[in-house]
Amino acid sequence: MISQRLPISEKLIGPVEFDVEASRAWQAFKSDLGYAWDDNVFQSGRWVSNWYEAFSRRPDFEPLLLTVRNVQTRLVALRLPLVKYKVNGVRIVEFADLGVNIYNRPILGPAAPRDPDGAAEMWRDVRAALQREGVDFIRLGKMPVDLDGRPNPLALLQDARPSALNGNLVDTADDLEAYRFSIRKMQLARSWRVFARHPDPAFRVIREPQEALRILATMDEQQTKVYERAGKIFVMDEPRLALYRNLVASGVGDGSVVMTALTSGTELVAAALGLRHGSYYIVLRISHAGEQWSNCSPGRLIMDQTIAALHRDGVRRFDFGPGNDELKRRFGAVGMPLAELTEPLTLRGFVMSRASKWVRDNPRIKAFVHRLMRRMGIRAFMQV
Repeated sequence: MISQRLPISEKLIGPVEFDVEASRAWQAFKSDLGYAWDDNVFQSGRWVSNWYEAFSRRPDFEPLLLTVRNVQTRLVALRLPLVKYKVNGVRIVEFADLGVNIYNRPILGPAAPRDPDGAAEMWRDVRAALQREGVDFIRLGKMPVDLDGRPNPLALLQDARPSALNGNLVDTADDLEAYRFSIRKMQLARSWRVFARHPDPAFRVIREPQEALRILATMDEQQTKVYERAGKIFVMDEPRLALYRNLVASGVGDGSVVMTALTSGTELVAAALGLRHGSYYIVLRISHAGEQWSNCSPGRLIMDQTIAALHRDGVRRFDFGPGNDELKRRFGAVGMPLAELTEPLTLRGFVMSRASKWVRDNPRIKAFVHRLMRRMGIRAFMQV
């Protein structure tokens, strides 16, 4: 359990019952959320709508949307946009993610529990609802522990555990030059000078949807080549392509989806795709043209220039997403704790749970399984 200390006044007194409504009608679910971005980002109405729209084309994935209410007050405790699928006959439920979301979180309502006891009472009723839906195994990952000053009830549960990865947040404050001075060892000014020696060098924020879609297609090609050179497979099937295309087409015009590009003449040297909500920006994808541009560190340079451009437009918080790599720390990222929750609901799920733990605890077996899953194109949703 990931603990949260709370004032006694905030703790629930006495047992609380919760009513759990399960639905597969994601259109109705998204209407409850609205269509705007909000602090949830990947569980906001806009993202959820695009996600289910794209992945509804896959017959092997079934939407499962839970609305949890306090029985006494009828107030919403939380909503969970989930997906159900089978692997070797095991029916698994997880967030509507499948390797696309950067983070996952429950959508909190006013009746969301704030202490471990209340979270356990709520989870008892959620588990029962999932068992009625025939679920064998629950897997919820990449969950922030703190949700805008409120505890994540799922991270308060006894079976929740810290994730091996953490989020990475950069707060530039108002003085961009002071921030850049703090990361001066990266020599980004030098990288820009090297890049500027090439013909027609430019950095741009792309506002026109059709141009952004063309850049997105080139990003797919660039990332595929990078993965191939590393002996990996870049999983970008039609639902994922459709999701990104829909986001770009609908969002670059109003600035909620941010596409930035480094170009030399007509060549795309590097590009970054991210989401913006007010003063917050999170990067989704970065690509670059390959080793021939390595002398100017295009991946670092596109992020540096993107931070500068968005800072001028009022963004102060930059999210590099999960990971423990050195590059994010060199940009000044501070770790944000994440939690995960895996729980079997049936004997079949228990067997899968034990097998997954055995793989996790044996690095050589784990590496083999990951290679196999990548070759099969299932890396995004078979996590062990």
